[in-house]
Amino acid sequence: MRRAIWLAVPYCLGVLSCGDEDGAAPKADADRWESRLCEGRADGELMVAGMYTFSAGAATADSVEKAILLALDTINSTGGALGQEVGLISCDHELDVDRARAQLREVAEHPGFVGLVGPDTSQMAADLVRDIRLLQIVAIGPSLGAPSISFFADDGFLFRTRPSNQLVADIASAVFLELDADRVFGVYRDDEFGVGNRGAFESVHVGNGGAVGHFDYDPTTTGFEARAVDAAVDFEPEGLYLIGFSQDRTAVLKRAAVAQWQGPPPEILVGAAVGFDPGAGDFVEGVRLIDDTIIDNPRTRRFKESYEARWGSEPELFSDDAFDATMNLVLAAEVAGRAGDGEAIRDALPLTHSGKAVTSEAWAEALELIAAEGEVNYEGLVGPLDFDDNGDATGATMTEFIVTDGKLEEIRCWAADLGTCD
Repeated sequence: MRRAIWLAVPYCLGVLSCGDEDGAAPKADADRWESRLCEGRADGELMVAGMYTFSAGAATADSVEKAILLALDTINSTGGALGQEVGLISCDHELDVDRARAQLREVAEHPGFVGLVGPDTSQMAADLVRDIRLLQIVAIGPSLGAPSISFFADDGFLFRTRPSNQLVADIASAVFLELDADRVFGVYRDDEFGVGNRGAFESVHVGNGGAVGHFDYDPTTTGFEARAVDAAVDFEPEGLYLIGFSQDRTAVLKRAAVAQWQGPPPEILVGAAVGFDPGAGDFVEGVRLIDDTIIDNPRTRRFKESYEARWGSEPELFSDDAFDATMNLVLAAEVAGRAGDGEAIRDALPLTHSGKAVTSEAWAEALELIAAEGEVNYEGLVGPLDFDDNGDATGATMTEFIVTDGKLEEIRCWAADLGTCD
């Protein structure tokens, strides 16, 4: 995300007092600090905040919260950070932007604040980016995919562990062209996530010589799937590209399966396909999709085992991302030598992926390396977690699947340069 020079402006939220003129929150006394809008413990210790909602997608939010706690268990059982234990404050924004803004300002007041695991959606990130910048909160989103996030004016405070969906768009265009589907109609959720993906795909596909049309839908309106597919039929596409949440895509796919196409049914590709259910019914048979490459290594297996032993259930989507985000934030505070200073923690974050490599299972060694060398190369659950100048995770790969007999069949793994994975 871009660094920029900003004019200082007064900035307040009605429920809380104003900070300094540069927008930084006033620091409270740790022993007197009390959360009014979030839940958890931060009684004078270091504190990480999580921001998500249990109002929608509760299973994912619950799993993300538990993954953060598992990371903190690992940290606190082997030395903590800066000589202290690290606690979690959970902020349920309830899909209310004003509430989320007030929560950010509240947690930023704590003198032991390390950073934020979140926000949880691209739309919420777009709504909060000004607050994150002004409050100087280091935020690592575990589930942010919108391409536009790479270009937010956040002064370098917003990061994400997942690859930008720009890579999804690049792959999608390549797949359609390989299938001789030059003429593609896209159906996109009408929010930051969907519209950002639309812009990325249309730019790439037109640049590759293809033709595009689109329909942006509001999933809260009745019959959106019928209007979307009717618009697609009128376009006479050779390919149909879907971007949205799981339940939205299911509605569109069901409608597309019974549509009266004017020619052969289009090739269907689902991009950013987290939560896709290949066993949903015959209407998904033959559908292609692009999703994160599933990494199976000793670290991911041990994480899954530890999670199940701690919580009695399997980790859901984004749990590994939340675990790694937590580790990176606390390591950055250790490198910076202090908490409660977002600018210092932001500037220290690059030093958590340089030097000698360590994993989460070697936390004590990581602390020793930081003390001796001032840097450490954290190997995340799925591999090295490096951030580029835009705050995006690098080295990501995606996998192309096709639904065959109600199961996902892998076609190939795509690297960032659109070659095959090593």
